[in-house]
Amino acid sequence: MRKLAVLLLLAGGLGAGCAAYTRPAPPPPKAEVRQGAPCHGAKWVSGHWTWQGQRSGYRWVPGHWRCP
Repeated sequence: MRKLAVLLLLAGGLGAGCAAYTRPAPPPPKAEVRQGAPCHGAKWVSGHWTWQGQRSGYRWVPGHWRCP
């Protein structure tokens, strides 16, 4: 019984230093201007924000045309 009490105290102490981190929501999308398609049947892939880590935050990936 005493070992169990010591084990519970140690387990509680180890978890005290932990912190939960949730990343912030991305900024609103940027407005993009579509130029003419580079090839017949090209599809537009919209730009989006990508998470680069807690220090860097979000980075914008610009939209682009994708040819078949």
